[in-house]
Amino acid sequence: GLKRVIEEVGLKRVIEEVGLKRVIEEVGLKRVIEEVGLDRVVEEIGPNRVVEELMALAESDEAKREEIEKTLQAALEKIRHDKGE
Repeated sequence: GLKRVIEEVGLKRVIEEVGLKRVIEEVGLKRVIEEVGLDRVVEEIGPNRVVEELMALAESDEAKREEIEKTLQAALEKIRHDKGE
């Protein structure tokens, strides 16, 4: 499956070949952000989708909620910064 391919050739290469959306569906937004960086993810799928996904993740995973909220804050700050606010 895709997960095994990612382990063998690396996430960045897989994203180039398969597309970010598919990779996020397969391995999750959090891992993609860790590997590729928030900037690239926001560029690819748009800030709104990033925020939606992170909020959904936070709701579904109480254990990781704090960590996800930190990522969400970082995403929001980046979005504001890009807009020049």
